[in-house]
Amino acid sequence: MTNQTLRKEFQKILNSVVIPEGLSSSEIQEKIKPVDQFIWTHMPAKLFKYRECSERNIDAFNKDTLYAVTADMFNDPFDTLYSYNQKYIIDSIKFGATREFISGMQQRVNSGQPIPEEIVKFYGDKAVDHFVALIMQITEKEMDSFNIEQKHIDAIISILQIVNFVKTFGITCFSEDIQSVIMWSHYANSHEGFALEYDLRGFPLIKKTNDNLNNDCKQSIYANTYPIIYDSKRFDATTTALFSLCKTLNIDVKNPDTTCFLKSTLHKSYQWSYEKEWRLLVCKDDCDYSAPIPFSVHPKAIYYGNKISQINKKRLHLIAIEKGIKEYDMCIDYYSNRFYMKPKYIRSSKL
Repeated sequence: MTNQTLRKEFQKILNSVVIPEGLSSSEIQEKIKPVDQFIWTHMPAKLFKYRECSERNIDAFNKDTLYAVTADMFNDPFDTLYSYNQKYIIDSIKFGATREFISGMQQRVNSGQPIPEEIVKFYGDKAVDHFVALIMQITEKEMDSFNIEQKHIDAIISILQIVNFVKTFGITCFSEDIQSVIMWSHYANSHEGFALEYDLRGFPLIKKTNDNLNNDCKQSIYANTYPIIYDSKRFDATTTALFSLCKTLNIDVKNPDTTCFLKSTLHKSYQWSYEKEWRLLVCKDDCDYSAPIPFSVHPKAIYYGNKISQINKKRLHLIAIEKGIKEYDMCIDYYSNRFYMKPKYIRSSKL
């Protein structure tokens, strides 16, 4: 199975999972099980984090610290940006204010017919009763006075443009590929930086409650790692966009698919497919995402860029010795006709 085929298979599994708001923990676990099983089966033993030789990155290496940030800090303005059918949303809102819809709902209730399932799912079992009560209070005269003006439509559109950017997770990015010339050029300061190797298998939950590293958070930190799905189109989240719009307008509705933000976060343009990216997504209970979220993971090895300075290499080497991890130089194979960097094993550092 090729890398892209594997990710397409993951896309199929992920998009088939729909978890409406309000399910129990056991129901959620059962529905998400196919996604977890895929990750457990296919997650690589080695994932790589490319780094520049900044003081912060060297200090983070020394302290076994990684940072998760929201996607608005990334270099791709489309990152986590989902798409939605604006016409469908506007038409849905307009239709909800028509005589046809209001009168039809009243006739259903008066004749004892059940409320349409999609409406029950959207509002939830409790809120739908309030919705029906409001519908039943509308008079024939009031039906004719309902009007959605253009200024209301413009306001809705402006809200939609704000709410379709996912900030539900802190994100840390890794690559399956340590030999990519482009990755070393883009993320390791044109080969002057370094890369760290991690084994994230069996790393679904990070518990960091009131410790020195996360003393701003009184709750646990939850995390899991997923492969990025590369596609030619952004993830379509029309139903969730309508939900987000209603929540922004203080309308109490239920999220039809709580996995929507996860799906959007894991979809990127196929133009980035060379990165072979996996993402560790971090969720914090009752915590602010405006600042980077630190957490601790011990690396397995360090790789030195082909153009790294001797000063920086020496500093990193001393840390690697203290940690007891393997060290590699990234070299050009002058006897090969291929464009890739070749890791050369230096030594197994020992305390």
